[in-house]
Amino acid sequence: MVADTFPGFAGPLAGMLTGLNLAGSEWVAFVPCDVPVFPQDLVARLWANRQQAPAAFACDDSHDHPTFTLLHRSLAPDLEAFLQRGGGG
Repeated sequence: MVADTFPGFAGPLAGMLTGLNLAGSEWVAFVPCDVPVFPQDLVARLWANRQQAPAAFACDDSHDHPTFTLLHRSLAPDLEAFLQRGGGG
């Protein structure tokens, strides 16, 4: 467990930024901490459906679930800029 590196409370995106910045790999998968059960093949399904995009998130027939996501580390600067502009939270 690590603390957010972005100041204040910027919500889940601040945690994602921290994860991207500390990652030892090009791709990072994120799941919310308050959901103990999710598909075991979640990352494989996100990878297979990303269609060469630098990000993919889960969705079903009626809802998007962006906290179940797969992000490429190259998105960190854009994510940080978004948070600096007041996005998130």
